[in-house]
Parts: sequence; C-alpha cells; structure tokens
Amino acid sequence: MAFAAKDGSKHTNMDTMKRSDAQHMAKTPVQAPSTEDAGDGQPEDVHAVVDQHGPASEVHVMHQEGKHSLHSVHGDGHTHQSEHMSAGEAHDAGKCLSGDCDCGGM
Repeated sequence: MAFAAKDGSKHTNMDTMKRSDAQHMAKTPVQAPSTEDAGDGQPEDVHAVVDQHGPASEVHVMHQEGKHSLHSVHGDGHTHQSEHMSAGEAHDAGKCLSGDCDCGGM
C-alpha cells in the first residue's frame, strides 16, 4: 500500500508521508494563520494541537504580572495561545508543543 503525500510523492509507510507533508507545509506560504482556543477558558490540549498541526517551529513563553502565557507557531501556519496557572505548566506545555514531550501524552 502506498501513501501519497500532499506534494504528490509516494511513500511506503505513513511516517515518511507525514514527514514529507510537514516539510511541504513548512515551505508553503501561509495565507492567513489561524488561532484556536478551547473556547471555555481552558487551554486547548497541546497534544491535540501537535497531532493536528505538527510540532511548533516557534514557542514563546511569557511571564508578566503573575500571568504565564504561551504562544506557538506551527508549520501549517496555525498559532496556539494559552494561559497557564504556573510558569512550570507553561514551560511544560511549550515543550510538548515543540514535539519534545516527556509527559506521556503523545
């Protein structure tokens, strides 16, 4: 069974196809990045973000006035923003968004 990537290339397994798609998306100009949130005041699950949009190419954690904010940019143009209760939670979420997750959630 062959897997076809978005750039038209054929691959013998899904992992190489996904890598090809990620590289293709990183090279594709982005028209309008989207920003998503959970909509209920809770941070969106970072593992779901990585599953859907791939690992972040940029991760920024900001600490101002007792708030711990996280902003990430993904290869497909998606941006993720969230607020966290502690600096540690924000940094852990940023690590997972970058694809370097050690919490067992991926």
